Amino acid sequence: KGGLTYYMNRADHVIVQHQLNRSVNLGQIQYRNTGVLTNGGVEFSIQYHLLRKDQLSWQMSLIGARYFATRIRHYYDDPEAQDFRTGIIDRYPVFWITDGERLGDIRGHSFLNDRPVAPDGNWNFWDRDRDGYFSPNDYVVIGNARPTMQVGWTNRTKKGRWTFEFLLRGIFGHDII
Repeated sequence: KGGLTYYMNRADHVIVQHQLNRSVNLGQIQYRNTGVLTNGGVEFSIQYHLLRKDQLSWQMSLIGARYFATRIRHYYDDPEAQDFRTGIIDRYPVFWITDGERLGDIRGHSFLNDRPVAPDGNWNFWDRDRDGYFSPNDYVVIGNARPTMQVGWTNRTKKGRWTFEFLLRGIFGHDII
């Protein structure tokens, strides 16, 4: 037996944490129902009994999922808000949540060419905005932390009261930094 499922979801009123100006409120953080998330994918499962005898059975299962990009839609409820940045590394955010973009994108500096170190010994980063400084304005998407595919394979062997079971699982298509 098995199954195949295709889905497209839209989650309205996603709760997002907002930083507040201290002069406006006693607290620094406020939670608002402000965003819309869209995502989709395909999931499948197959189960098969390979052996069924008196006190002995062997069952195998294969499961998998292919995920489409999860995107933030209509993130801003405040016209002055730009985007939400988190995951601070060396004073700079690496995860940005921006309206219309993929959730989980990792941003960072990109090298100017195939030589990461300049002849003077400094990093050879691309200064996208050409202001002479390396800042988050120069960041490009260098990966995505969310997997695109997941698979699992289960085997179960039963002999009398004893059961031996194992699972092999793989997650693919994401970047780990």
